[in-house]
Amino acid sequence: MNFFDVFFFACVGVFAIAGALRGAARQIFSIAGVVIGAVAALRFYHRVAEHVPVDGEGLKLAIGFAVILIGAMVFAWVAGYLFQRLMAAAGLGFVNRLLGAALGAVKAFLIVAVVAVVLVEVFPPRSPILTESVTLPFTLKLTRAAVEAVPSEVKSSIKVKIEALEEYWSRQHK
Repeated sequence: MNFFDVFFFACVGVFAIAGALRGAARQIFSIAGVVIGAVAALRFYHRVAEHVPVDGEGLKLAIGFAVILIGAMVFAWVAGYLFQRLMAAAGLGFVNRLLGAALGAVKAFLIVAVVAVVLVEVFPPRSPILTESVTLPFTLKLTRAAVEAVPSEVKSSIKVKIEALEEYWSRQHK
């Protein structure tokens, strides 16, 4: 075991406990708020930015995006809280918390997957943090499956933007 393995187990443990404390209802609404908020923000941030009274186009766009995302997250938080109260009143509090722990663990796996991709990107292939990890092979299998689920047009768009950034950065360091 190494640093990554400790991070893996700590992250899963902490998020599972936090998920149990929050409950599935709030977890689901929270995740939905982020996803729906991000999709809505990507679709409509230009329209909101038109009404932002600040100088700088980039800042206006960023504020427009943030307003939509945060608004959706707050709405989802309130809805999740109310739904959790409804579940508790119906005697489903234990089920809500048990499913919350499972969702917390899933959230941890997503975070661990991102960290794994970063480690693979920044360390040489034979680096001990990669080769001596017990959990990294499993994590990378999950990560590979998740990447395959992303639509090809999204992958292509991200690839083009990353290449443009890399080209910019290479010109800046010359």
